[in-house]
Amino acid sequence: VTINSGYLQIEREYTSANPFEMCSNLQKFVGPLASEDGRCLIVNNTLYSFAPYGITEYTIPQGVTTIEDSSFEQSNLKVITIPEGVERIEAHAFAATSFTDYHIESSLEYVYLPSTLKYINGYAFQMQKNIKAFYGENEFEEYLRGIDGVMVIKEDEDGNIIEKYVKKEPVAGKNVYLTIDINVQ
Repeated sequence: VTINSGYLQIEREYTSANPFEMCSNLQKFVGPLASEDGRCLIVNNTLYSFAPYGITEYTIPQGVTTIEDSSFEQSNLKVITIPEGVERIEAHAFAATSFTDYHIESSLEYVYLPSTLKYINGYAFQMQKNIKAFYGENEFEEYLRGIDGVMVIKEDEDGNIIEKYVKKEPVAGKNVYLTIDINVQ
């Protein structure tokens, strides 16, 4: 897709903001609104469309602050990395909606979220049933990190351990439990 103008007005038809929704064979955008790698259509720091053909891992370009409705819908991504600076993820941005005989194809497994994220729409990852982990950039680091212990090991001149004892017991970090609202999924 070649866009020659630096200006593009995107009108919402139905609920999606992605003008190239369901274009699973789309390989590249060209022009001033294309990302450097040609994979994304970005207008005023908002990512509207993704050219998904042929890749399974992707890092969203720096400078994006919002990922719009259905931007990555129908992609075969297994891993998505969302960089620092992204603040919003809108509805269906990463929804799995590839239907084959009423069977939903879901490919996304790992999602890396930035610490700058302020809002995720409840349907942003709708029907992505294969997600194994969401990773946050140091979001719970203080809570999860334990306290190191100290073990003293004394050796003789030949390197044989002659004494070993715990000087300070380690303290385990706390647990974080993630839940998924069945009414949202």
